[in-house]
Amino acid sequence: MAAQLDACQRALADFLEEKRAAFPRFYFLGDDDLLEVLGQAASLSVIQTHLKKLYAGIHRVRYAPDQRSITAMLSAEGETVELQPAVQVIETTEVWLDQLTGSMRSTLQACLSGMSGLSDPFSQAPSQVLGLYHLLQFTERVEAAIRSGSLPQLAAELRQELAALSTKQYSTHNLLQLKKQALIIDLMHSCDVVEGLLAGDGSGPPTSTEDWAWSKQLRYYAMQAS
Repeated sequence: MAAQLDACQRALADFLEEKRAAFPRFYFLGDDDLLEVLGQAASLSVIQTHLKKLYAGIHRVRYAPDQRSITAMLSAEGETVELQPAVQVIETTEVWLDQLTGSMRSTLQACLSGMSGLSDPFSQAPSQVLGLYHLLQFTERVEAAIRSGSLPQLAAELRQELAALSTKQYSTHNLLQLKKQALIIDLMHSCDVVEGLLAGDGSGPPTSTEDWAWSKQLRYYAMQAS
């Protein structure tokens, strides 16, 4: 009996390891949770319960009326991002979860690519995309200022943007208030970086984007898809 039980446990461990190898995010789940997900793959409520453990930014998802596809992802704060494309829910859990991962990435990439076409990016863009867009723009602005020798002007502009954002009131809109707080933190860091570049290390502000004072900073670049 003990030998049979040990053989069953090994077989179960091998089965779970196989599923985790197929979908590595399953490593975020304990054995009991993973068995529940795999054993009740048809239960959408069970999947919803464990999604937040699999994806840090997805609190839950929205299903189509026929319950056969996922059309949007929602954060814990209530932000909704429509998936492009929707994800079909099939019997093999790890397969459609992998498709959800791909759709999440392609959706955020599409949102980032479309930022310039938004009339009000602050309110229209997803929080994560808005923050990334700001970091990309900051890198571009600093490198342009270094080449043109206009870092003092950029420092003044950033301080003005920080002051303007700080005066805006979104206390009645929780999501916009959270966006404001996140952007304020990013802007404060941006101001510190530019003012640090101006202060220099005794040799003056950088005159090239290859200078160590700038190269050592965390920079963000948009790469073209190959």
